Amino acid sequence: LLLAGPAWGEGTPPLFHTVQVGSFARQTDAERAFDRLLARWPAAAQYELRIEKVGRYYALRIGRFNKSAPARRLQSKLRPHTGATLLLKAYILAQRTIRTTADQALLTTPMAERPAGASGQEAQAAATDNGQPPPAVAEKQEAQEASESAPSPVPPQQTAGPASIDAVAAEGGEEPGPADQTTDIDANETAQDSRGAAEQPSPEAPLPHITVNFVAEIKTDDLGRPLTNPATVFTDPLQQEIYAVAGNEAQVAIFDRDFYPVASFGSGRGVVAPTGGVVDPQGRILLAQIRGLGSGPQLTVYNGAFFEEKRVLFADLPGGGAFQPDQVAINPKTGVAYVTGLARSKVCTLNPDLSFRSWFQLAGAGKKAEGVEAPSPPIRDVYADKDGYLYFLSENKSRIYVFDQDETFLFAFGSKGGTTGKLSRPRALAVLDDLRLIAVVDYMRHVLVFFDLNGAFLGEAGGLGWGPKWFAYPTHVAAMPPDRLVVADNFNHRLQVLQVEV
Repeated sequence: LLLAGPAWGEGTPPLFHTVQVGSFARQTDAERAFDRLLARWPAAAQYELRIEKVGRYYALRIGRFNKSAPARRLQSKLRPHTGATLLLKAYILAQRTIRTTADQALLTTPMAERPAGASGQEAQAAATDNGQPPPAVAEKQEAQEASESAPSPVPPQQTAGPASIDAVAAEGGEEPGPADQTTDIDANETAQDSRGAAEQPSPEAPLPHITVNFVAEIKTDDLGRPLTNPATVFTDPLQQEIYAVAGNEAQVAIFDRDFYPVASFGSGRGVVAPTGGVVDPQGRILLAQIRGLGSGPQLTVYNGAFFEEKRVLFADLPGGGAFQPDQVAINPKTGVAYVTGLARSKVCTLNPDLSFRSWFQLAGAGKKAEGVEAPSPPIRDVYADKDGYLYFLSENKSRIYVFDQDETFLFAFGSKGGTTGKLSRPRALAVLDDLRLIAVVDYMRHVLVFFDLNGAFLGEAGGLGWGPKWFAYPTHVAAMPPDRLVVADNFNHRLQVLQVEV
């Protein structure tokens, strides 16, 4: 009796050692992760980055080796760019490869056996079965080899209580069922994560364990006045200072790195109706106000002594007559300032000298803007990370839209809802660059929701309450590098400083 099976050719196809970066239920998410990894680490192209359709999942994988040692070295090189990954022994088949940086005709050939110049890249011909990149790449990576090949530490255990992280492995915040747990890995594949576990049946790369620790609460300013309904918080990453904008008072309060109140300034310095702010690389404070002293909506610029240096009046800008500023961010790579408007879909962009640059809208922006809904949703908050990536948060859509420093749309994430992993009324976001985490504060669910840099949900912390690590209608969050977040806990009339461990 003959049973029909896959047309392997002669014999069974070989198994190769490879590294799985992630697994996704949707092809579009895998495509975005593919592009993001190439943008963050261009050398990934030399190791045959690819998307494979495995079962009903789209796996992002890289490398193909006869031995496990070079695959482990590649896994170590990936760690700074991707976090945890899986080490697999798997088939690499052209018929299930959707996208790759290599020629699909070579997918069943080990790197060491490739003909010179295959796939049009001399670098791929230079790659060997020892897992070494081409000489030009190897020279650049040699200094990193020792540190990158060190084993990653075992993450701390989660803590119980309101701020513990409820990390889940499946997309959309749902636990995977038994069938899902083996779908992504072939029957003959074995998996090992970067922490050295023997088996890893989950279809996703292992998620980090996150612990949120209470550090301090701030309830009064330098004059002993209570922080009544703090609405916005921002930080000076160089001086490690915290700036709080009170929702009901025309005041900005400043706290040092030990959370001691050191100064405040208000109406005597032209503070009338502040909404948000940022500290620029020169140490100046750019304060968004819907009404300034003797003038309308503006961006007021203060020096380090809190004296006004300049005003940007939005009514004087082309098309800015009805614009009321809300939040501000500065891209560290370009120096461009981004100012969101109250209930506005357009964002005002200013040159480094604060002259008018353009009005930016998500729909129609960049080369891949077809991924953004039209018309553009109102933007509540904006954030720029240290690599120049831009994050625009829409409270109405419960979505975060990610662009590169050239304002090219990359991807969007987040979904509306009132359950774990969903966003009900997201008000603000911050990025902990060193931990590669995005934190979103949800006003109605009273939580911090954590995502990785690809937009995958990791867990959440908090809940409605008044003790440490509980929130009552939080309105804003700011990053305090390397591992702290400052939350404007609005109805509890305080700032909470939290430390995040991964």
